[in-house]
Amino acid sequence: MEWLVDHFGASTLITDIDADKIARMIARRRAVKIHRDKDTRRLVETPADGVKNATVNRYATEPLRKLFVRARDVWGYTIKSTKWGDLLLPEPAERVREASPDEESAIMSALGEDYGRLFRFMMATGLRSQAALLAWTQVDLVNQIARVRNKAKNGQERWYAIPLVGAAIDILLECEGHHEAFVFTYAARRDIGRAGEDSYRKAGNRYPITDSGFRTEWRRCVKDSGIAPGFRRHDTRHTVGTRFLRATGNLKATQKLLGHSRVETTTRYAHVLIDDLRDGLLAIDKADARNAHKNTHTAKKKAE
Repeated sequence: MEWLVDHFGASTLITDIDADKIARMIARRRAVKIHRDKDTRRLVETPADGVKNATVNRYATEPLRKLFVRARDVWGYTIKSTKWGDLLLPEPAERVREASPDEESAIMSALGEDYGRLFRFMMATGLRSQAALLAWTQVDLVNQIARVRNKAKNGQERWYAIPLVGAAIDILLECEGHHEAFVFTYAARRDIGRAGEDSYRKAGNRYPITDSGFRTEWRRCVKDSGIAPGFRRHDTRHTVGTRFLRATGNLKATQKLLGHSRVETTTRYAHVLIDDLRDGLLAIDKADARNAHKNTHTAKKKAE
């Protein structure tokens, strides 16, 4: 939203924004990457090629559409009629990549004990990496649940509880005593930085795993090594969602497990049910073919 204000100007009335201005905004957003300057804390644009349509839709067009709807329905403004369907950029259907058992074992081994433990927990719960980086205050081993933070939506953080069973509990028990505040940590392999500085890491001591640190380790151990081609960190959720839906056949339960606010998001896993239905129909078809062959053979014997 901040970038939209910068683009249109803080003094621009929402009632003055028409389809042409929105199209110009989309064209500009497609041509730049945005980051926040560490010193000024202001947004900075850098020219870029290949900004994804999904990025433009998610961080520019869709927030503006929501603002238009709120201005019309809540604030009572007369808003120009806008065909948002014509303005949203086409997005490819998100693929659902499921890890094979061999790939799962290879990734676990490549990441090593500490980062592999986090990966195992993600595979046991379906949590994205940021949510899986738990503080001990979020874990209730007595009642076997964890309270996790979902992605912020409309500026609001969403929390939900997940049950802890089997492997997830075992992994948490492995982590007990490693760190007083955070569950997943790594042991520094060597001294890094200067003693006394915040960035100092002493060999052998344990420090909390960060999402950026896990991203770097994943790139080095998994992506660059080619042990599971095309398998991304986020595909751990796809794998768990696919396996859960295959085991239960329950789309609503899968939605709740993955913390999706809309069931439409979960329907990307529905291919599992289609595949299982296809397998079932093929089994029936083969059984019918066997019976037909058996009946034909019996009829021939009677005729003889």
